[in-house]
Amino acid sequence: MILDLKLPQSEELTQRIDAAGFETLEYNKQWQLYRLSLTKADIAQKTETLRDLVKLAYEQRTN
Repeated sequence: MILDLKLPQSEELTQRIDAAGFETLEYNKQWQLYRLSLTKADIAQKTETLRDLVKLAYEQRTN
């Protein structure tokens, strides 16, 4: 499954995603998207981190 998160690129966020162990695809600069390739194990084991990232993307869109 591919998860696209519309967030501005930052070193802090990139490090956070890398530290969580997600497989990342190339950042889409045109659309400001972090692209994550998720496995079933990622979804089951990294739920809290995924929830935080989706919440951050939601907050960016609604502010």
